Amino acid sequence: MQPSSVTLQEMLDARERRAQAQTELLRQADEASCLVSFSLNIAGDVKRTAKTRLLFDEGLRAFADFGFRELARKTFDGVTGSEALILLSEDAAKVKKTLERLEDAFPAARLYDFDVLNASGEKLSRSVPRRCLVCDGPAADCARSRAHGLDAVPIPRILHWNASY
Repeated sequence: MQPSSVTLQEMLDARERRAQAQTELLRQADEASCLVSFSLNIAGDVKRTAKTRLLFDEGLRAFADFGFRELARKTFDGVTGSEALILLSEDAAKVKKTLERLEDAFPAARLYDFDVLNASGEKLSRSVPRRCLVCDGPAADCARSRAHGLDAVPIPRILHWNASY
C-alpha cells in the first residue's frame, strides 16, 4: 500500500459517497435501529497508510467484541481512508456511550471516529466533547479554525497499545 496525498475534491467525493451509503442503510432501519459510521481522524493530506489500516482493523475487532446485533455493513478502503458503515439493531444512545469509551480506551484510540446516527439519521453528540491534541481546548473549535499546524499535532504510537475497554 503506497501512501499518497488526498485532494480536497477526493475528500468531498468520499463525504458524498458516505452520505449516500448512510441513506441507503437507514432505509433498512426501524425505530430500534441505529447506524454507526467508523473512520479515523487523521491530520494532514495522507489519510491511509499501513499503520492507519492496522489501527482501523483493530477498531473493527474491538467493535465486534461488544456483540452488537449487526443488520448490515458496508466498508470502503481508498486513498481517503478506511471507513465502515454498520447498521445495528440496538439503542443509539447505548451504542454511542459504549463507543465513546472505546474512543478513549488507549492513546491511539483517540484517532477513532465512531459516529452514531439514530433511525431518523440524526447524529448523536458525545456526552463530553473531545479535547484538542495540541492545546486541550475544544477539538472541534481548533479543527474548524485550523488553530495548529500539522507539525504541532502529536502522533500517537499506534503500534504500541494496550486496549482495555
